[in-house]
Amino acid sequence: MSEGWPKSKVGSIGEFVERLSTFSIRPELIYRGEATIHPHLQASLDRKVPKTCAFQKRFDEEEELIRSFRDQAERFLGERELLHVKARKIDCMTVMQHFGAPTRLLDWTESFMVAAYFACIDDWGLDGAIWWINSEAVKDSLHGHWEDRGFNLLPNGSVDLENSIFKPDVYELITGWYLATSFPRAEVQGGRFTIGTRYAMDHDVVLKRQVPEGQYGRIMIPAKLKGSVIEYLKQEKINAVSLQHAGADRVGLRMAWDLEQKRNPLTASILPTASKAHN
Repeated sequence: MSEGWPKSKVGSIGEFVERLSTFSIRPELIYRGEATIHPHLQASLDRKVPKTCAFQKRFDEEEELIRSFRDQAERFLGERELLHVKARKIDCMTVMQHFGAPTRLLDWTESFMVAAYFACIDDWGLDGAIWWINSEAVKDSLHGHWEDRGFNLLPNGSVDLENSIFKPDVYELITGWYLATSFPRAEVQGGRFTIGTRYAMDHDVVLKRQVPEGQYGRIMIPAKLKGSVIEYLKQEKINAVSLQHAGADRVGLRMAWDLEQKRNPLTASILPTASKAHN
């Protein structure tokens, strides 16, 4: 587990509701729910590619993922999603991330309850966690420092990430990323992102260097409490349907994959990643 991120544990559904009321009045906070606690906060692409992989190989793989998503997903997406997919690479990544493709982005949400849903919906035999950070503190840590770290600013004052994060010598930092035009799934999930300027970055390690103590932490949710939290969230209309989150689809795909593996292990081992992504 990442060192330096303060943690506390929720012991009952009453404590969960109390924590919800405390955090919900702080609009500057963003949250990330994890049903299985990873040692570090890593983007999905970084969890799948070894840190020792050469820059050019990682860059080529990322380019191929973006190209492939643009080619294959266009016919399934709505008009607003397509605006992002056809725009800059970093904008395309936001849609890819929301639909489960591996990217350099890390998902966060403005809603404590949405984060709790993702912390509890899967892996009921394992503890989950809600990570939180002060998004204003992240912004303040970068304000006025972009240019002295080698980044260019656009005429509107925003940083030009598109022309910097695909270079091997870029300064290592984490920044927030926002959707210029939102789309339905991002809206209902209160979607926000952080992005690492380099590959193979542990977001928790870098964020800990950037923001002051007291501006980040995590709340542990014991496995035995996950069912109760999900039931509470259902009463608050937070569920797979309201969040446009693949629910029963994942169960069905997993069942199909398990059956194929049982009948033909060799075939199952090479099934398309799209099927295994729902495991």
